[in-house]
Amino acid sequence: FSISGDAIIKAVAIRQSDNESSRIGEFNYRIKPLPAKGTVYFNTFDSGIGKADAAKGAAISASATEKYHGSGGLTYEMETLSGAPSKEVRSISIKPESGTSVDGRKSKYLVFYVKDMQGYNNTRMFIEDEFGNQASAWTTCSTMYGEWSQYYVDLSSMDGFNSLDLAYISNITFGFYNTGTYHIDE
Repeated sequence: FSISGDAIIKAVAIRQSDNESSRIGEFNYRIKPLPAKGTVYFNTFDSGIGKADAAKGAAISASATEKYHGSGGLTYEMETLSGAPSKEVRSISIKPESGTSVDGRKSKYLVFYVKDMQGYNNTRMFIEDEFGNQASAWTTCSTMYGEWSQYYVDLSSMDGFNSLDLAYISNITFGFYNTGTYHIDE
């Protein structure tokens, strides 16, 4: 037989000596072909910021001038006192530019660019899949004041990484520790 798409597989074990059977075990399998390449764009902001939301203490706006690449970027302003970002405060959440999820199975890093107008900072990242599994980490790289800096997170180093289904990444949330303005792009 062949299986394509999502499937529920049921199994039962029967002991031959007395034909005693076990309970039926049920397993949900999600089947998705691997992407053709490792570089996957989650959201370039070239189509605007309609797929981004600001948490309490943060504000976002679209920018056609402050961008690293392409036709648009996102400006993130943290308006509260400096402090650790969480999913609920001092952060922004971004959904995929198209579709409900992105397949990141061939990606080792989450990479984006930041132009920091406050100072030198690192960020806290939260990644979520379509099934509610989450992973988080502080980045180990730092921004440079007034310059575009490449930011990256080794996905396998994130707390909760093993519970993520990288084939269905549906949300990325991040925030900076210090109050200020940050320009973000792909």
